[in-house]
Order: sequence, then structure tokens, then C-alpha cells
Amino acid sequence: INPDYISPEILDLGEIRGIAEPRIGMTLVKSGRTSGVSKSEIKALNVRIRVMMGAGEEATFYDQILTGPMAQPGDSGSLVLNEKMEAVGLLFAGSDLATLINPISTVLKLLKVTF
Repeated sequence: INPDYISPEILDLGEIRGIAEPRIGMTLVKSGRTSGVSKSEIKALNVRIRVMMGAGEEATFYDQILTGPMAQPGDSGSLVLNEKMEAVGLLFAGSDLATLINPISTVLKLLKVTF
């Protein structure tokens, strides 16, 4: 990968300043491909949810973060930050009612990456 193609900044938000553990009531922000910058609060932690994957298939996800609505189709994969610009999670599903986020500590551990 050409280093010139990589930026440490998130569009319209700035640079990440570390990682943080989620907590109920924490305000989160993301910059998504479809909906741009949006915010919401964490409503629940350790959420278990079944998500329809298409063609009648579903998958169950455990230990997820649930917020109010803050995403539209195409925003999946957005890094979700707290107000201190610390990564909290990775957005993966949403609706008009809620957004689901993978905790960043789990993502980093499973992918064996750091930042």
C-alpha cells in the first residue's frame, strides 16, 4: 500500500486519539459514506441480536453496542468515536430505530491489529 493513500484523519472529524470502552449514555459520532456526520447515545451494552443477512438467512451477534439511529445503508464499516475522538466501535447495522456497533476492543483483538 502506498503510504500517500493513507490518512490518519476521518473525513469531517479529524484524527483518532486512542480507544475507549463504551458506557451507557456516552455520545458517539461517526462520519459515514451515506449519511455523513451523525451522533447518537449508547442505549444498551452487551446486546445480543439477530440480523437478517438476506435470502432468508440470519446471524446472531453477541456483546454489541446499541445506539439510537445514526446510520443509513452504506455507512457500515464507519469507525464510531466518542466526543474525545477515541474509537469506541465499528458500525455494522442500523435502521430508522437503532444502530448496532461492534466494540472496538473486540474488532482489534479478532483482526489482530492496533492503531
